[in-house]
Amino acid sequence: GLHEDLNRVHDKPYVELKDSDGRPDWEVASEAWENHLRRNKSIVVDLFHGQLKSQVKCKTCGHISARFDPFNFLSLPLPMDSYMHLEITVIKLDGSTPVRYGLRLNMDEKYTGLKRQLSELCSLKPEQILLAEVHTSNIKTFPLDNQKVRLSVSGFLCAFEIPIPGSPTSLSSPVQTDVPALANGTPAMLSNGNTPKPSLIPNGMPSTVVPCGMEKSLPNGIPNGHVMPLQDSPFIGYIIAIHRKMMRTELYFLSSQKNRPSLFGMPLIVPCTVHTRKRDLYDAVWIQVSRLASPLPPQEASNHAQDCDDSMGYQYPFTLRVVQKDGNSCAWCPWYRFCRGCTIDCNEERASVGNACIAVDWDPTALHLRYQTSQERIVEEHESVELSRRAQAEPISLDSCLRAFTSEEELGEDELYYCSKCKTHRLATKKLDLWRLPPILVRSQHRITLEESTLSPLNINMLLIVT
Repeated sequence: GLHEDLNRVHDKPYVELKDSDGRPDWEVASEAWENHLRRNKSIVVDLFHGQLKSQVKCKTCGHISARFDPFNFLSLPLPMDSYMHLEITVIKLDGSTPVRYGLRLNMDEKYTGLKRQLSELCSLKPEQILLAEVHTSNIKTFPLDNQKVRLSVSGFLCAFEIPIPGSPTSLSSPVQTDVPALANGTPAMLSNGNTPKPSLIPNGMPSTVVPCGMEKSLPNGIPNGHVMPLQDSPFIGYIIAIHRKMMRTELYFLSSQKNRPSLFGMPLIVPCTVHTRKRDLYDAVWIQVSRLASPLPPQEASNHAQDCDDSMGYQYPFTLRVVQKDGNSCAWCPWYRFCRGCTIDCNEERASVGNACIAVDWDPTALHLRYQTSQERIVEEHESVELSRRAQAEPISLDSCLRAFTSEEELGEDELYYCSKCKTHRLATKKLDLWRLPPILVRSQHRITLEESTLSPLNINMLLIVT
């Protein structure tokens, strides 16, 4: 408006816009600028008008068309990083303190890439990493390798170490198994015609013992798509364990239901094979939770009553029970028995857990006197967390805004370019460049918001005058 009021050209001549047609840029730019001045002469033009070069390249024949257009201000985007900041906690089988790592991942990154990047930081192989979303002290989902990484809304992402075939943590034994062979995931029939009770479930559902050497026979793979080589020894698996305590309830249906189970703490991954004994399960759980329990005084120095000493758990302060995925009911008994989980005795018998999780039921006295809630919340923070946070919060410079403005972009199907050489509409790329700068450059800014993985510009009232 102000320019038109001050424009000294009242009779504007007709100007024909010509294509570059292979001519040098300086010639086309000079011609376009002279044509602009023939129609526009004012102090606004002298101080604020510049010239942009717009270049379009046909992706079919490579023909390049260049135009030079005037501008009186630059509308620059804020360059949004196509990266996300993700913090993930790694929990190992040796019972060491969990470690939190910070990752910067591409918005389109899949969980395969996440595990690869995480393995470089935590010294675990990608096939040893099981990703799981933890919510309310239980594992909610197992993301698959081919899924895109997404930020969890209701829980948080954890990485559990799982045993690999032949490793010391797999609790395997060199003795031969007497479990009947599996044919296509189906247990072989015994001589009496009955199907044996499985000690491992070959389909590897998230709430079961997951065989780590049977993945190739699965149509979709097990969680996170682990593919491990088959070994001479029996296949290696793991089972999910969840911490549980009994809470007094005021309303109950039967006299035996005066207490209800309540989950707490962080779920565990416990190695389990066809050779695993019940005592091995107790040992494996104790290795991971021993850091959470305070040390006991010597029995001869204790002034507790004998029954209190027993409940303190001088051997194990918990009992293992087979439960369903929700951790509330037994995995073996029918629902009408209202069983909270059949006990796994701590003995030398082979563990036949089947299609179940295990609940770590803490003794009430041991839970009250020995369990250290403060230790449960302790997580070591790796230096990558600070580096990732700092990179995500780096200030945006004017130079980066200009680079984003002048970067090449591909025109979509709805923006087909008419190629004068192909004589039809074609896919093309477009690039803007600053060709002529005015004495005073006015820049307006766009803010970019991230909403459901899409970028949308929002105009804000901000001007920057550069002289």
